[in-house]
Amino acid sequence: MPVFYFTIGFMTSSLIIIILIAMIYYYLTKKRERSAKIQGYLDLIPDLNEIQRRQVREIRKVFLPKVAEIRKDLYLKRSELADLLFEEPIDPENIDDLAPNILNPRRSLKMK
Repeated sequence: MPVFYFTIGFMTSSLIIIILIAMIYYYLTKKRERSAKIQGYLDLIPDLNEIQRRQVREIRKVFLPKVAEIRKDLYLKRSELADLLFEEPIDPENIDDLAPNILNPRRSLKMK
């Protein structure tokens, strides 16, 4: 008889724990859904006031077009380098010529 009561008690407590975990999970999921949804990069910086947000937007309007061309050029050069690296037979001279061309635009991106 004691084994039967132990088993019933164990199963009941396990069921209660599972129900509690499910309730906590449901509560936290709903709480996360209710929280402010991130709509843009400015939502990731919560302590900016409206003037600072406007300044960041203006800076990005100037900065992003400047670096867009550099990023596009880097993308093309990286894909060209990848083609050279996987081509048979490998031509080390072409790879050595192309590698510095990838590093120079990266430096200019860091400087902007």
